[in-house]
Amino acid sequence: MPTLTAIDIHLPGILLAYSVLIIGIFSPGPAVLAIIGTALNRGRRPSVHLAAGVICGSAFWGVAAAAGMAAILATYA
Repeated sequence: MPTLTAIDIHLPGILLAYSVLIIGIFSPGPAVLAIIGTALNRGRRPSVHLAAGVICGSAFWGVAAAAGMAAILATYA
């Protein structure tokens, strides 16, 4: 019986993880669906405003996450 190498043992898990990653990358999130729905129902101007709000919210979330990680690293590092 052939011996299994490390890649043979971990390959199914790696393929599963990459499959989930690819599905996640190609599926639109709720913000994209909201922007598309707004564009179809109300027009360009409201959808651009919604997109700007999503961008501002995402930027705020990113800055808050970075500040929190910086505070944790400054405290414990």
